[in-house]
Amino acid sequence: MRQTYFLNVNEKFHDPKDLFNAASKAKDDIRAIVREMGIPVFSMRKNSTPVKLLNTLIDAFRYLSLLTRILFNIKKGGILIVQRRLSYVKIGLLTKILNLRGCQLCLIVHDINSLRFEPHESEIKGLNKARFLIVHTKAMKEKLTELGVKTQMIVLDIFDYVTDKSPIAKRENSDKVVFAGNLDKTDFLPLIRHISAPEFYFYGFHMPEKLSGITNITYKGKFSPMHVCDIDGSWGLVWDGNSIDTCSGLLGKYLQYNAPHKCSLYIAAHLPLIVWEESAMAPFVRENGIGICVKSIGDIKDRISKISDDEYAEMQRKLEMLSKRLDCGEQMKNAIRKVSGEITEPNGNAMTQNKS
Repeated sequence: MRQTYFLNVNEKFHDPKDLFNAASKAKDDIRAIVREMGIPVFSMRKNSTPVKLLNTLIDAFRYLSLLTRILFNIKKGGILIVQRRLSYVKIGLLTKILNLRGCQLCLIVHDINSLRFEPHESEIKGLNKARFLIVHTKAMKEKLTELGVKTQMIVLDIFDYVTDKSPIAKRENSDKVVFAGNLDKTDFLPLIRHISAPEFYFYGFHMPEKLSGITNITYKGKFSPMHVCDIDGSWGLVWDGNSIDTCSGLLGKYLQYNAPHKCSLYIAAHLPLIVWEESAMAPFVRENGIGICVKSIGDIKDRISKISDDEYAEMQRKLEMLSKRLDCGEQMKNAIRKVSGEITEPNGNAMTQNKS
């Protein structure tokens, strides 16, 4: 087993929305999981001033200082895990320093612009600088391989979700469908006015004017990402893009590869998932029996009306078991153990061999 290290870039600044903002939740949870595992941490604070040039200069100085600390403190043969997306230049400098110590780089993938938008040659090159990648899904792994990524990849399947451990009340089998997220930037939401059912519960920082007057939408306010027991409803919708008939557009198609953190939120809240049938999460939902897969939002009413109380109760049981695993950080812990060689892949090979 090899010594593992973690690079923590502190990007959180004072914002009154932070208490209810889940934008950094996945990264915050990984930081907490790493601390629990006792992994040594290298830290760097990301600068934020109104002057862009000053930001660039300060960040450059801090990055060089970080590289110096890594050079003199990391043990030979170690592995450094990074979860912040770095530029190709920064990754290049980092891997040069690691190579001097016989160490390797592992990148945790959060978002990939080459999959969200158009392929970026520099992004693919940067990913190939790493020894390991921890990616969302099998579909993401296959697509990155198709785009030219040769780095060894470990599939996470779904992100962990750490809560404050407040008990979740028993949920009833109903047609109340939750959608939580940035209500301003989600294009398909106004189109819900064209369907009469089911009833939607929206959670977000505020209710946009464009959604006012839609009779089957109830705005339920905001909640702390740690305190998911405050969420009402019976189902959790994972959807994106500019259509209710399918997940279309750049963000909709991205669901074919990623594991949205919204999925983990709903599991933590014991809400059975409703996902697009062509999404990367559809096989996970089917295999674990924790929701339904639909072609369009218009299909939801009919599908959930056919779910018996016993079937819903079984989904609840499976969600409760899975939520405990995610709350303990088991997905990321297992991925990190594979990187360090503590546990092996199903083929029996420890993941510590040299890159060919």
